[in-house]
Amino acid sequence: MVTAYAHPHTPEPKRRSWTPWIWGITLVSLVLWSGLCLVTAWVIGAVLGWLPDGAWTTGVDTVSQWSIPAWLAPWVDTAWLDAVMQSLRGAVAWLQPWLPSADTLAGVVSALAWVVWTFGALGLLLVAGGLHWWTRRR
Repeated sequence: MVTAYAHPHTPEPKRRSWTPWIWGITLVSLVLWSGLCLVTAWVIGAVLGWLPDGAWTTGVDTVSQWSIPAWLAPWVDTAWLDAVMQSLRGAVAWLQPWLPSADTLAGVVSALAWVVWTFGALGLLLVAGGLHWWTRRR
C-alpha cells in the first residue's frame, strides 16, 4: 500500500508574495499624486501670478454681473443665486484690506498644495506599509 506523505526534507511550496505588487502600485500612485500636485500648484500659481493687484474686486464684480442662461433658468432659483452673489461681494469687500497681493497669495497656495501632497503621500505610504505587514502575517 502506497501512501502519500511529505518527506521531511521536501520544501513546502512557495507562497506568492504580494509585496512587489503592493510597493509597485504604491510607487505608481505616488508618481501620479506628485504629478497632479505639481500641475495643480503650477496652474494656480500661474493664474494668480497673471492677476494684477486689485483684481479681486473687479473679478467678483464681473462674475456677479453674469446672467443665467435661458435654458438653465428653470432649474436655478434666481433669488438664491442673487443672495450668493451678494454674500460674495460682501465677503470680498470685507476681506479686501487683508487680501495679499496675487504674487503673495500664489506663494501661499503653492506651499499649501505641497502640504496637501505630503499628507497624501504619507497616507499612501501608511496604507502600503499596513498591507505589507498584513500580507507578511498571513
